[in-house]
Amino acid sequence: MEKFLKIQNIWDMDLQMIGKAIRIPEEGSIKPSVETSFFKHYGPLGFLQCSDALELGIATFDKREFSLQRLEQHSKTQELCFAINGDFVMPVASTKYISGEEYPDEDGIMALHVRTGEGVILNSGVWHGVPFPFGENVRAAVLVLFRKDTVSTDIAFRELKARYTLVS
Repeated sequence: MEKFLKIQNIWDMDLQMIGKAIRIPEEGSIKPSVETSFFKHYGPLGFLQCSDALELGIATFDKREFSLQRLEQHSKTQELCFAINGDFVMPVASTKYISGEEYPDEDGIMALHVRTGEGVILNSGVWHGVPFPFGENVRAAVLVLFRKDTVSTDIAFRELKARYTLVS
């Protein structure tokens, strides 16, 4: 079965169930928390809660078919995905419990359009897909931040019941 998933701007979405959107502030949009004649710090824009070291990485994603068939989950950590260069689309879904096991809630999957200079902090347990470069970009680079050793110790995958095609 094939379903279509509309790509939507992260600022037009209610993200309370999955996390929080952040972005580089536009000049004058918010007051810096620290400012000098040559430096401005805007914060806090969001928080990641973690009892262990945080792991910082950069992931690159090549352009490919906008087709989604599985999602991944990290149950022990939040995850920041921030667009360094190139917009990306990230499918996300909250958790649904079936017979005590965690599955993506396929009725609530969203496809978030994250522009360069923006990011999303996903709550722990949120299901998400590998980002897709979006627009004219053939590759996107994404800053990734989560609990140390997440890739080797805290990753689960679930195949979806339907094949989703992302459409703008």
